[in-house]
Amino acid sequence: MRWYRRNIVTVMTALTFALALSSLSRAQDAPEMTNLKLPLELHENGKVKTQVTAGTAVVSEQGEIRAKDVKIEMFDEDGKLDAVVIAESCYVDREKEFVTSDTQIEFERHDLLITGRGFEWNGKEQTFKILHKAKVVFKSKAIDGLKRVQ
Repeated sequence: MRWYRRNIVTVMTALTFALALSSLSRAQDAPEMTNLKLPLELHENGKVKTQVTAGTAVVSEQGEIRAKDVKIEMFDEDGKLDAVVIAESCYVDREKEFVTSDTQIEFERHDLLITGRGFEWNGKEQTFKILHKAKVVFKSKAIDGLKRVQ
């Protein structure tokens, strides 16, 4: 019985040590950053067109980013905020100009709110797709501009 206890303790210690080394190795390869603010694309005049802000993010050696507590801001050519996307998390590939998420999201622009689950933003094609359960809400000012066609 004593041999059994000693071996269990040895095995548990070795496993704990291996797990600690594994997580330390991963942390060194891709350190977690806090309060990341990253421009994704610029207007021709040099002002930021789209930028990602994240509460926490891990950047791989290839430049791919896994971010949490995400806000994507889109600006007009004068630098004024035009639209905002809020998501729990997302994946960013800056080289391909591509951002995707499978979490709950909100897209807000002027008097329009669109919610859903998951999105894909493609900077090269200038597209933004909500993948599931999209719901569109017009606020009062947007509805006032609509006229009934007879």
